[in-house]
Amino acid sequence: MKVREDIKTLLKKIRKAVDSKQDKAKIEAMIKDVQKKLDKAAQKNIFKKNTVARKLSRLIKYHGKGGSTVKKEETKK
Repeated sequence: MKVREDIKTLLKKIRKAVDSKQDKAKIEAMIKDVQKKLDKAAQKNIFKKNTVARKLSRLIKYHGKGGSTVKKEETKK
């Protein structure tokens, strides 16, 4: 679907911009754009609401940490 592809492309562009330390204002504008598109996709039932929330949360966390990957800590039994 076109909407899914557009959102996936925008997410990749934002991650690339964060990694290359581009202007924060530009990145934040891109995040707002993705947020609008994700919310609209949730309204049209393209993505579930929880999926949209998870993607936004991870993206904002990634931006806040300056591009370091977010990994879960492995626990040993």
